[in-house]
This record gives sequence, C-alpha cells and structure tokens, in this order.
Amino acid sequence: FMTVEAIDEPGTGLLAFSLMAGRQRSSWTTPRGGSIRLPLALAAVIEEAGGTVMTSKSVQRILVEGGRAVGVETADGSHFEAKKAVVSTIHIKHLPGVVGERHLPDSFVESVGRWKPSIAMFVTHYALSEAPRFGAGHGRESVAMAALESIDELRALLADQRSGRIHLDEPVLLAITSSLVDSSRAPAGQHTFKVVTFVPYDLPGGAQRWDDLKAEVSAAIFDRLCRLSPNLSSRIVLAEHVESPLDMERRNPANWHGSCHGGAAAPDQAGYFRPAAGWSSYRMPIARLYQTGACTHPGGSISGFPGRNCAAVLLSDLGSSLDEAVNPKRLAAKP
Repeated sequence: FMTVEAIDEPGTGLLAFSLMAGRQRSSWTTPRGGSIRLPLALAAVIEEAGGTVMTSKSVQRILVEGGRAVGVETADGSHFEAKKAVVSTIHIKHLPGVVGERHLPDSFVESVGRWKPSIAMFVTHYALSEAPRFGAGHGRESVAMAALESIDELRALLADQRSGRIHLDEPVLLAITSSLVDSSRAPAGQHTFKVVTFVPYDLPGGAQRWDDLKAEVSAAIFDRLCRLSPNLSSRIVLAEHVESPLDMERRNPANWHGSCHGGAAAPDQAGYFRPAAGWSSYRMPIARLYQTGACTHPGGSISGFPGRNCAAVLLSDLGSSLDEAVNPKRLAAKP
C-alpha cells in the first residue's frame, strides 16, 4: 500500500518490485530540514543561472496563438511571454480547461476525460512533546511504522473506498517520526509526527462533507495508533493539523481527488498512454507546449525522471542536449 495504488488493479504488481529496488538502492531518504529543501535547492540553481522563480502565481491560462503556446496568464491577471516553450506540470485533468479544449484534438480530450485518480490520502501532522515509541525488535525504535493487519483487511479498505465508506475498523496506517533522524524538524526535545491513511475522496452527500468529518476521522485513527505505542496519547500532543483528501486538493490542484501520484498506475495510464494515448513523448498537441510531472511517464513519487525526460526532449527540439546544458564547459573543452 506504500505505492499509493490499489493492489487489486491490473499491472500494479510491478510496483512492489520497483519500491523494493528503490529502498535497497537508496533507502528512504528525505532532505535534512524537510522535503521543501529539494524544490528550494532546485530554485536556487535556476536563480544562480540568472532565472527567476515566482511562487503564489497560479497559472489560470496557457496562451495559444496560431497553434503555438506563447505564454501564460496568472490568477492576478499578469501575462508572461514564452520565448521558446511553455513547460507545464498542471494536472492533466485540468490542462484542457487551462489551454482551451478548442486547441486540442478530440481524441486527446476524450483520453484525459477517462483519467482515473490513484488512492486518496488522509494525513494528520502532529507536534509532540516526545517521540512515540514503536518497537522494531531487538530493542530498536522505529522512525517509520506501518500498520496492516492482513491482506484481507487491505482488500476491505479498498472495497470501502470504492463504495464511499470511511474504513475505520482496522485502518491501514503509515506513521513517520522524521525528527528522530533530523533534529532540525522540531525544537529541542520535541518531535514531528505524520500519520497517513487511505480514504474515499467522494462521500455520500459529496466530497465537501470532509470538512465536517475530518476531525472525527483523525481522532479515530489516533486512538488506533495509541493502542500500538506505549507512550502515545493526547498527553504529548502539542498541536495537530488535519488534511482530508479535499484539503490536499484545495492546497495543490495537482493532488487531484486527494491522490498524490498524478493518477492511477493502471495499464491504460502507463507508458504510451501517460498522459494520453499517443502523447507520451512530453510534447503536447500544441506546438511549444511540453508536459511533465506525475501525470507523465514514469509517474508519481520523487524521482526526477519526468522532469529529466521532458528536459531531454525539449533540449533536443531546441538543438541542444542534456550534456550540453549540464556540462557546457566540459563539452566546450573537447577537441
């Protein structure tokens, strides 16, 4: 379940091997100071090269003239011209609305219309006065803890999710205390604690019901965790922040339907079909418009592969290459 995909969907068996290989090769790593440090470091590279990085500038429209992407318009009405290309990470479900369906082939729009989300996530972040203890055997304390009673229980969770029922009987959980290995995450002696489970995005009565239910669901999940740890209780909770699938989508529209990997890794949404049949090359149907991010091959997680692949295609179209962009001095020195 750590792949954030339904185990009973065709083609998802490969994800277990992919996850295992990745963990064996590079463990489970995050930057010191939190995941935000990675985009900040990437932004610094752009700025050091003379570029500009803007945040809180939501792109509302990709400007198209003569069948070519020529720039973007942001929510505040600002316009930015694209001299060579527009590179999008807008979720593929939103892309037709942002560029205008009239600029896209019917087959592309129809393919995107069939796009399916992956499993929706429910997350609670805690600030604790001490670290929760989860035994890992041989006296060790674990930074990450997963609670899964059985495969049958996971199947029951997936069935409930598809029917719109919140599964709280024996919820599947992933709990992480990152501050145990990275003291920069919290003040001295205190800890951060993140709890993840999986729930339906759509509920009877609509997804907006999450606003009324999320506190109750979070409390039930916390009670379940307290039975697994000898010291975890409300006594050590300093603060908490709950995010339902709806909250995650509101905060970042790329988390469409509360799923964080762009979309299900189903056979009809992988490889040649990601993000749409015939458009897996990172080039979109509009000239000078390129697509990257979790909705493109090889999909979600923090691998850098979609961006690397898209950059290679774009640079090739511009008569350059990744080697030339990354190592211009080395290439210039060649005889």
